[in-house]
Amino acid sequence: MSLPPDWPTILQDLTPIRIAAIAAPLLAYILWQPFPDPKKLVIHPSISDRSREETPLLKRFKEVYPEDFFEGGGYAALPHGKTHYYLLGPKNAPKACPTTQLSSILSLILISGGVNLWAGDTCTCMILAAQTDHYGRGYSEAPEMEYTDVMYCTQVALLMQHVGWDKAHVVGVSMGGGIAVAFGAMFPKLVLGKVVLIAPAGLLKTHHLGRKGNMIGRPLVQYIASSSIVRRYLSRKPLTVGNSGAGEGAANFGNLASMAQLQQVLLPYHFSAVGSSIRDGPLRGQELAYTTIGANNDISILIFWGTADEVVPYNISFELMWRLPHAKLVTLEGGQHDISVTKADVIGPQIRDFLLP
Repeated sequence: MSLPPDWPTILQDLTPIRIAAIAAPLLAYILWQPFPDPKKLVIHPSISDRSREETPLLKRFKEVYPEDFFEGGGYAALPHGKTHYYLLGPKNAPKACPTTQLSSILSLILISGGVNLWAGDTCTCMILAAQTDHYGRGYSEAPEMEYTDVMYCTQVALLMQHVGWDKAHVVGVSMGGGIAVAFGAMFPKLVLGKVVLIAPAGLLKTHHLGRKGNMIGRPLVQYIASSSIVRRYLSRKPLTVGNSGAGEGAANFGNLASMAQLQQVLLPYHFSAVGSSIRDGPLRGQELAYTTIGANNDISILIFWGTADEVVPYNISFELMWRLPHAKLVTLEGGQHDISVTKADVIGPQIRDFLLP
């Protein structure tokens, strides 16, 4: 098709040679531009980085979860940020790496009132545990990245290298169950041979997250919730506290609730870490990992699940057992998602018997 007679002469005179002559300098300019500087990983501070501050909220945090909560604490300088951990138990005992829930700090789930495997009585001093605050929680730093199953599993694997462990059993609660299964699928040679799952995530579907979960997982919501304005507002709200008169388990959950609020206020990237874990993390999409670890005859699996669990519904256990045909499922009638606390007297002894040789 020829151009109209009144079309600008310059366009009528454009030939392939002239087009190339115009484009060549532009292309050369683009190709000769230097590479941009490598993008550096942004790492946000942890509670330990604010140790010199004395604010009422920080004081409350340290009352519930002091840095020396257990003996044997330390820090591992890992590529994605400093990781806080504890080594508990005798050095020559079987080793276990626990992984925990979405926004909780692991040590608070394993204290009095929870499934306390490594402290508190003589029976628990037979397993060596490496407990860690996951990235974006507690005394561990928060890398600005997607909180995927690969990131969580890499944190566990690098922590094992840091403490000098070749292999370990893995114990996972809630989201930690998804991490434990993904870890066993990615790093089967690092698993000592046994995996414990308590109300495990990993096979959830998007509709299971509910409206609140889907909202938290959106980047815009994370940006707003992490802003200084929102965090300042939350700092003025009364904290949820444990009621010592309601029993150790209830008091512990009150402390966990207050910790979630405190972490959002004190840690600038905590809410984003939780939101990314919902959107990108091991709560969903672990079907292949479950199938892979289920086909590994060298790994034994013990599962605990409550029939009244509304966070990770019990009916998911049917798909889970189809993918883990050799696993043992312990069903707790009427148990909710907090069975690691409310059914600790049932779960704790069975886990110890399972992990000990």
